[in-house]
Amino acid sequence: MATQKIKILLAFLLLSLSHYGFSEDIQFTVLLNEKPIGEHLFSITNNTIKSQAKFDVKLWIIPAYKYRHEAEETYKENCLIYLKSDTQDGADTYSIKTVNTNDDLNLVINGQNRPLPSCVQSFRYWDHNFIDQKNAINPQDGEIYELTFSQGESDQVTVNDQKILCTKYTLKAYKENDEKFHIEVWYEKNSQRWVKLRSFVENDNVLDYTLNE
Repeated sequence: MATQKIKILLAFLLLSLSHYGFSEDIQFTVLLNEKPIGEHLFSITNNTIKSQAKFDVKLWIIPAYKYRHEAEETYKENCLIYLKSDTQDGADTYSIKTVNTNDDLNLVINGQNRPLPSCVQSFRYWDHNFIDQKNAINPQDGEIYELTFSQGESDQVTVNDQKILCTKYTLKAYKENDEKFHIEVWYEKNSQRWVKLRSFVENDNVLDYTLNE
């Protein structure tokens, strides 16, 4: 159960950016099966976003799983022009950076070079326009997925003891026509800000992001 490696699809979880002209920090408490295990902070400044995640899962008092993730991305006209990330996912580690070669953007993953499609983006949950995105790169391991979204009914989400009316979307991610994972994400109806995320991970575990204000 909790001792299994959590597949953070940060996302999965993790990063893209539309054109922003301001600075903003978005912080989430992360829960595994309704128990707090850490935090994930997104810091947006103009066209650059930085992400820091820290999760620790214990079995009683014994450390069972450790996740650390730091990433930085820069965008121009909504296209990725720079990515650097370092991740520890249990026993696995990933180091990723972009390299420009003859005007093409390549991705170097643990020393291995991989070409990138033109105008790639990542999982930009903080931008409501994400629901129109057709594909995304996972900044943790460099995998690229095709995306589909379906809109659900309005839903009440509790943030700091306040009820917020939200629209829920279900994201499904595919690779070679095979569904790899799905995630639920909630946006406030009026402001369209991102307020919650739910991921279904190994062995029927549930990972929730709840907004801190």
